Amino acid sequence: MCGLMPNPVGVGQEVLVWLGITDYVQNQSCGWEGLTVTVTKPDGSTKILDNNGKGFRTAATGSTGTVYVPATVGNYTFQTHFPQQWFSHILWSKPLATGGFSGGFLGDHSAESGDAYEGKFANTVIINGILSISFSE
Repeated sequence: MCGLMPNPVGVGQEVLVWLGITDYVQNQSCGWEGLTVTVTKPDGSTKILDNNGKGFRTAATGSTGTVYVPATVGNYTFQTHFPQQWFSHILWSKPLATGGFSGGFLGDHSAESGDAYEGKFANTVIINGILSISFSE
């Protein structure tokens, strides 16, 4: 996903480019990595926004931002690129918490109760498909 603010903007003025995904990660020390944005300028040429070649890394909530300054008058197109990410996944055999993902003709939606910055399983490890949780008092 990609959002721009303000829109419209004048030549030489800063635009906040918001990019990310609706999925968050399990704890605040993690983030989605390698995101880039292709900017197509009014003359058809392109510029890649890529955090100096490293790609952007999101916060745990799934988003980040950068600044772009248009140099000429005209319409600009912004396209976000999100490379494939790998992470562990577990299917629960009984309800554990309220929330989840749904989709269909009404669109994709997610619901979650809890803190968006600290996941429910910050002190966990998954080994051979088995979730191990470390509880502390």
